[in-house]
Amino acid sequence: MGTHLSCFQSLQKSKIALEQILMDAEIRRKMDSTVRNYVLSEQFWEMLDLITKFLEPMVVALKLFESDTSTLSTVYLHFKKIMNQVNEISCDFSNNIQQLVQKRWEYLYHPIMMAAYMLLYPVTAYGIDTSVIEINRSLALTRNNLNIITITHTKCLR
Repeated sequence: MGTHLSCFQSLQKSKIALEQILMDAEIRRKMDSTVRNYVLSEQFWEMLDLITKFLEPMVVALKLFESDTSTLSTVYLHFKKIMNQVNEISCDFSNNIQQLVQKRWEYLYHPIMMAAYMLLYPVTAYGIDTSVIEINRSLALTRNNLNIITITHTKCLR
């Protein structure tokens, strides 16, 4: 997925150069007019921008999930971020993308993810309050090593 995103971003950066070269008389003669017209159309570039918007948060999250420092709590956090970002994009197929992300979440979800998230990001009546407790993050629940989260220091800031 990351390779696809890189290719799409490269196309976006090369838009002006591609448009200029496709206007060349020699290229016009040799290239299929359907492909040329599509690349020159505004619809092509709008769709490319849309696909890039969908892929960017997913690629960021996948890189985090595959890292050695990924924790169960961050999986939940980043899936929520993906859903929020996907919900903000409006197009003909955004509902389909939302459903695909939701299906993937339902497949991956395990209640321990929520427990790890709640321990690392305590919720108060005012939202997330990370100043209430400090947790030794090196002992957080990881994909490869299910250690018990230890609370190293509790402090109340009033």
